[in-house]
Amino acid sequence: MATGAGDLTTIAAVEAWGGIPTGNSAADAVVQSLITSISAWVASYCSRNFVGTKSFTEIRNGNGQQEMMLGESPVVAITSLTIGSTVIADCAAINQPGYFIVPDSDALGATQLALYGYEFCRGKRNIFITYTAGWSTIPLEIAQATIEMVVSAYRRGTRGPDLRSQVIEQQTISFALTDIPATAKAILDRYSKVVPL
Repeated sequence: MATGAGDLTTIAAVEAWGGIPTGNSAADAVVQSLITSISAWVASYCSRNFVGTKSFTEIRNGNGQQEMMLGESPVVAITSLTIGSTVIADCAAINQPGYFIVPDSDALGATQLALYGYEFCRGKRNIFITYTAGWSTIPLEIAQATIEMVVSAYRRGTRGPDLRSQVIEQQTISFALTDIPATAKAILDRYSKVVPL
């Protein structure tokens, strides 16, 4: 289990994967600090919270279609949906009017809300959606990408002059372009949030 509230992996997982000797409290402290910093950086880079689910409210413009991408994923449940002044219920059964979440086999999970018997009527700020989204457990790919970045940073030690810095919650986290292993970067790019139209 991760130690910090936003940590995406554990000391044990990093040490096991990176072949870092265990039982050294000084090394453990460095690894933990890297885990916390890099976890915050990963969440910022992807514009996502990978730890737990959360409630979201969106006020959107109607698109005149029966499907709409939501801003957060994976969508766990729709709490309420109102189109104009009409409250829409969930589909009680197949071919019954209402809303439903479109299942997605992708690791990012469902991001699309669909209607049967209705449409998202065209209009300005006429769609009001409240829903829950997020991961109940940290995605394994994200945990692995974090592990690879922590191990890379741990092995590198002192950083060179080719740094890129980003300030996150009053803490500066610096990375060179070579700091992110290619496999980890590919995972992070896949999980990076795309703003829906």
